[in-house]
Amino acid sequence: KTNERNRQTLSGRDASSTAADAFSLQRDTGAEVVSASTFNRKAVFFLAAILMVLLAGGFFSFWNLTAKRQVGSIAVMPFLNLSGDVSIDYLSDGMTENLIRSLSNIPDLSIKARSTVFTYKGKETSPKQIGEELTVDAVLIGKLLHTGDELKLDIELVDAVSQNLLWSQSYSRKLTDLAAVQSDIARDVADRLRPELSTAEQNQVAKNYSNSSEAQQLYLKGRFHWNKRNVKDLYRAADYFSQAIEKDSKYALAHAGLADSYALIPLYGNLRPHEFKPKAKQSALKALEIDGNLAEAHASLGYIINTYDFDWDGAEREYKTAIRLNPNYPTARQWYAEHLAFRGMETESLEQISIALELDPLSLVINRMKGNVLMFAKRYDEAIAQLVKTGEMYPENALVRINLGEAFTAKGMDSEALDQYLTGFKLEGKDAQEIQRFSDAYSSQGWSGFWTEYLASLLALQNAAGPSEYLNNESIAYAYASTKNKEKTLEYLARAYDERDPGLTTIKMTEAYDFLNDDPRYRELIKKIGLPE
Repeated sequence: KTNERNRQTLSGRDASSTAADAFSLQRDTGAEVVSASTFNRKAVFFLAAILMVLLAGGFFSFWNLTAKRQVGSIAVMPFLNLSGDVSIDYLSDGMTENLIRSLSNIPDLSIKARSTVFTYKGKETSPKQIGEELTVDAVLIGKLLHTGDELKLDIELVDAVSQNLLWSQSYSRKLTDLAAVQSDIARDVADRLRPELSTAEQNQVAKNYSNSSEAQQLYLKGRFHWNKRNVKDLYRAADYFSQAIEKDSKYALAHAGLADSYALIPLYGNLRPHEFKPKAKQSALKALEIDGNLAEAHASLGYIINTYDFDWDGAEREYKTAIRLNPNYPTARQWYAEHLAFRGMETESLEQISIALELDPLSLVINRMKGNVLMFAKRYDEAIAQLVKTGEMYPENALVRINLGEAFTAKGMDSEALDQYLTGFKLEGKDAQEIQRFSDAYSSQGWSGFWTEYLASLLALQNAAGPSEYLNNESIAYAYASTKNKEKTLEYLARAYDERDPGLTTIKMTEAYDFLNDDPRYRELIKKIGLPE
């Protein structure tokens, strides 16, 4: 955020009054007129000259202060691929993401996260507009041209308020020098933003995690597909990360990427956590064995042991370590906020999710999770407002609509809740006939009829699933809970525990399960998961 500065103005006697005094002196003193008049004219000119110097000095001091003011926040825009070849978008996107990661190590610099800045990709937006929308002091713009084995980059740092160019640099290297050029860019930008950095801090910003250009390109391809967040691309990402590790077994970032891929595949692909979470944990631990200061690996390990091992204390240590190592890493703060919410620590949770949202204001998942955290805290009006805003930002996202339906239900706004559920189901791909059945069931039997019909659709999917497919048992338990079927709810919660469904971490904060609170079997499950009783 830009700091407002106050200009001080100098004031003195007006030159016209000084001249009038000289004229009066000439009129009254007779013989002394010439010498006195001459003296006063010199005095006037002397004072005027001093005044001009002071004013000029003040102007240039102000200009110099403004031009060299410290940048407190920055947005690194997606590098523009000038090659016209979308197949190398992985290079322009990946170098952007790597630069964001590197600059996030600069102390006292707020840097917007990848998911926020990438909403501007392909759009022509002025630095001033970006600065206003993201509340940043400066915008960094990069252009990349790749021809044959040549890599050319132009980098500009622009003041978001004045739109003045603060710094620019061009780089021309071989693609085989990819690792070195990324370090050079990070070091040069950091030197412009914080010339007073210590040698250790400079080295951390410009740190090169692999000297293999091939490994780095494979890693960038992996992150390119990982960011698409669908099961097909997550598999491709895992393959690229594995290839990068084959090229350089000590590449900590590639091991962390593999951990991230394995951790999310069950979530996006309806696959058993048992098949992927242990491999994810192994990869995260390997990354930390190579580089114990890798914030991403600490955060991934925290998420894995939180949702799979139900190791709450260990997860908290990992989240806190990740945040200490990189306070600008929004995912670590988001996961830590969820962790705190599930343990009933509402104030701390809202603090962390708010910081995550400040770092990544256009993130779908963080905006959605802030709504859920507010709902867990029973601040339903605020939760609804947050989820409505998120739905406006991402109108095609089904999960936002379903979460909004839950918030409206908790508030007692049943018709609004029904509209959101039905919209969410439509966005999920359910056909018109099925959606009509849900609507008719609600009209005739209220929520009991609605959830009975929804449960029937889940069980039909479960029966049709192949041997390798897996339907989240906690989702079925939730549907049974909504129909108040105690035995079936407990049965599917037990199945979910055996499979380590990540949704189990939420059950203590989910009102649908409140009717089980007096059942000793439920209390025992809560204890095994490690949630507060």
